[in-house]
Amino acid sequence: MRVRWSPTPDPRVTGYHVYVRSGGVPYGAPYEAGMPAAAPDGTLGYSVSGLTSGQTYFFAVTAYTATYLESGISGEMQLGPGNPCAIDHCWSPLACEIRVAADGSSCDDGLFCDGIAVCQGGVCQNGPPPDCSDGSACTTDRCDETLARCVHDSIPGCCRSDADCLDTDVCTSAERCVSGTCVSFAAFCPTSPCAAAFCDPRSGCGQMPVPDGVSCAPTCDPLTPRRFVLRYDPAGVSYSLRATVQTSALIDPTVSGVALEVAAPTGVVYRATVPGAVIGNQRGRQFTYRARSDTDVLATDGLASLVLKNRRGKWSLKVRGITPDLASVMSESQLALTLWFDTTCAQDTSLLCEGDSDRASCR
Repeated sequence: MRVRWSPTPDPRVTGYHVYVRSGGVPYGAPYEAGMPAAAPDGTLGYSVSGLTSGQTYFFAVTAYTATYLESGISGEMQLGPGNPCAIDHCWSPLACEIRVAADGSSCDDGLFCDGIAVCQGGVCQNGPPPDCSDGSACTTDRCDETLARCVHDSIPGCCRSDADCLDTDVCTSAERCVSGTCVSFAAFCPTSPCAAAFCDPRSGCGQMPVPDGVSCAPTCDPLTPRRFVLRYDPAGVSYSLRATVQTSALIDPTVSGVALEVAAPTGVVYRATVPGAVIGNQRGRQFTYRARSDTDVLATDGLASLVLKNRRGKWSLKVRGITPDLASVMSESQLALTLWFDTTCAQDTSLLCEGDSDRASCR
């Protein structure tokens, strides 16, 4: 069997060794190939004898210098039934040589799920496996070798569209399908200073009178909105608020949390709460919250981002969010806003608004 290889350009090399082994057996003593004459194509060759027909062999070559400093072993070449990318050409029982199949030649094993295999540098390489993704969050995608095709197993209870999430619970609203899971806002039930709100899953919102003698006039610091903008959105009403608060109260939003309350003449129509545990603190001067997903937005009643900056008791506020509950106040001429830090509050009860059912701006 004649083994061929490409010579190294290193001028220190004075000869080569050829190593041979069969499967599961380590290399033994090398064949001394010396420095054979180059073939017309520039390759070097050496004939190895004593091989058994039909058996798989592995060949490797090393280079050595005049002081017998030997290089590391070369990339291993497999010959025999186990390597379809090494072709042995034989003219007689004693005249054979190994040639590498051209890159890109097929060596496919006939399996579907490991891709189409081709030869690269004398080694059979599997191609990329089939892409079985169908883009649906409601299926588990896999490659089935027995069927020789992709299979998409349905996930029980998974939603594909918002329509799959509609329910009969009147205490939820704006049901949406998010990554195969149904999520929804809790329906907001209006309150008034002397009535507490509740929601019954069958009958809907109701109010329970506050006991006589309970104060209904909270003492709040002034809230000064610079601008409160509402825009109609297919998923509800997106809103943005910029405001300032002047207070002497000691406030730590990471402990108290923050709640934004919007009231119309009929009572409170929207309240969003951000727990203190999810609010970031930057040296006590700036406090931030930003929802990372639709699920986070739903968990904070539609409030998507919050920035609070403290300058010696003067707080500046930026809030953005989206909710279906504000659709009812798009055309109101006057709103009230209240910002809560647990029991501490800041309020503006006469925010004048201009606009229509698509966009409103309040100051």
